[in-house]
Amino acid sequence: MAQYLFAAFIDLLIAAIAISKTRTLTSWAYACLAACFASWSVELFFLSAIDDPDKLRPLFQTFRIGMFFIPPVCATYCWAFVGARSRNFPRFVILPSILTTLVSSLASVTCCPSALRSVEAGYLPAIDPTYYVFISNVIVTLLLSIGFVVIDHRRQTERQKRRTNWLLFALAVGLTTGLASIAFMPTNTYLSKLVGTGSSIAIVTSLFYPTIRNHVMDLKLAIAVWSSRALVLGFFLVSFIWISAGFREQSKSLGGTLAILALVVLALETYPLVIRRIVPGAKRLTGSGNYDIFDVKRMYHQRLVGCASLGALTSQLDELLLRTVGLNDYHFFVLPRKDQWPADPVNSPVKVVRLERRPELEVTPLGRGGVLMKDEIPDPAFRDAMRQVNAGACLCVVHQHRLSAVLVIEGRNDGRYYSYDDIRLFEWLAEEMSCMLDRLEIYRELECELYEAKKRLSLLTVMNHYHHDIKAPLAIIDGIVSQQLYDSEKQRKIILEQVELGSKLITTMAGILKGKRQRQVVRACLDEVLRDCLFLFQKNLADSTIELDGALVVSGDVDDLKIMFVNLIKNALESSRDGQGRGIQVRAWRERECIKVSVADQGTGIIPERLHRIWDEPFTTKPQGNGIGLQAVKRIADEHQATVAVRSEPDRGAEFVLSFPAASQAMPAEEIA
Repeated sequence: MAQYLFAAFIDLLIAAIAISKTRTLTSWAYACLAACFASWSVELFFLSAIDDPDKLRPLFQTFRIGMFFIPPVCATYCWAFVGARSRNFPRFVILPSILTTLVSSLASVTCCPSALRSVEAGYLPAIDPTYYVFISNVIVTLLLSIGFVVIDHRRQTERQKRRTNWLLFALAVGLTTGLASIAFMPTNTYLSKLVGTGSSIAIVTSLFYPTIRNHVMDLKLAIAVWSSRALVLGFFLVSFIWISAGFREQSKSLGGTLAILALVVLALETYPLVIRRIVPGAKRLTGSGNYDIFDVKRMYHQRLVGCASLGALTSQLDELLLRTVGLNDYHFFVLPRKDQWPADPVNSPVKVVRLERRPELEVTPLGRGGVLMKDEIPDPAFRDAMRQVNAGACLCVVHQHRLSAVLVIEGRNDGRYYSYDDIRLFEWLAEEMSCMLDRLEIYRELECELYEAKKRLSLLTVMNHYHHDIKAPLAIIDGIVSQQLYDSEKQRKIILEQVELGSKLITTMAGILKGKRQRQVVRACLDEVLRDCLFLFQKNLADSTIELDGALVVSGDVDDLKIMFVNLIKNALESSRDGQGRGIQVRAWRERECIKVSVADQGTGIIPERLHRIWDEPFTTKPQGNGIGLQAVKRIADEHQATVAVRSEPDRGAEFVLSFPAASQAMPAEEIA
């Protein structure tokens, strides 16, 4: 008899868990259905436990109402499960079932109460019209519910179909056990443990899993997981019974009671640890999973936190998605900021920025985070793009209530659909990448500020070497005035020349060294930029060769170009002086659609072993150098879409050749600097 109360407790407990997991219409309908089954179990308990018919009858009539409401509540659950889309479902299934239930319930309580007949195990309701009405309501409601669910199944997405398959399976179990219970109702078997307890627990537990999961694992994986859990639980129960039997004599004492309580606590603490070890092995044994999701999440959380660049993030994504999960490929895109989206984001496609070796797409903001399967995406253009690359899902990374990135995922290597662990891992990855992209944005801003500081530091080094060039005009003026050299006219002419020279030096240096600013891309005359830079080093260019063709126009930031050329010229002069060369060579010319600039020296050169990595780290051949200048050169060249080629031989000097794309003629002439 106690098994009925146990079944009722299990039903109510599972209902509470379902509501705590997901507060949706489906979960509430499921909770009501579980409560109806609990009411039925309590009814069976009273029928088998109370011997007095007069005391039994009011309790029986009260809790029997819960059993009558099983068909309409089950139909409501099915309707909510498939998304409450069908208008005919409530009209032809739910409402007729509710009316039938209300009429039969009122009739059973008032005018046509069911008589109770005594059997060996207790009491059973007599076979009367209420019995046949209930049977008809159960059969018709379940068959119509299954029919509507099958019709809706054809229009569902792949993920919904997997959940619906479980619903159909649970409905089939419910129909089978319900018919069995109804068939056994006239006999004593109706009060057996198998019919009452087994039917209730089987139906409620089979509906529990698809209710709380957005994506349901395949049948083989479910069998592996639940079989392993059942075996472990059975082992613990048998062990507990066997061990507690040894304390039977001492159970009445305080020590025996404490020992049993300690045994229970030990079992509760050990059970999840054993499950963590057993379930992954069961998955691998059945071929349903090749990794433990908890270990993978813990390991890659630490790795993703340590990523400081997009290259490092891509490397970890390759390791996680391609090797651990076993995907064919993936495509990673980051979307523009929301203030850069079109005015009508619903109808206007958003251009996606390519981060890695992936084709560019035009997608509409999806408006939600998490994982979307291919057939769940609302934008037809995006679905077509995913179909072209054989993608099956996409991860929508949402940060600060905006869609910030999209990770398009292709299928698995083995051709199987994504497993339940795969979906959970994708959802976790979408949340992790939200924080990751925020950190990378901060890193990028810091990196830009660092490179800007390095450029300024490289120029400060130049000015430290040539600050006397600025003081020289002032010294000449001071000498002429203090010693009264030359006549007044010649003094005036020399002073004006030195003032003009000093003013030009100060203007040039101030323009290069001014503080943080916005880059201004204009059509710049490269020959004029080079002349301004060479002017800073005019005293050291006596033995040098300068060949500058005219009208060499490129698109770029004039101040950044000056920083780059000042560093190259300074390095060339210092290398020539250290190598006792005869000067440097600076050339600029046009070659087809490119503007080329060459800065060569006759110094010590660069050894071949170090030539290939001069851009990878701060590189210098000077004892007091720090290598920041070359890093500034490389970054500025990249910003101007220019290539830098280095040719060098030991003791024969080095040559840096920069190749710029020629400026477009569409830019207005007044923007030439």
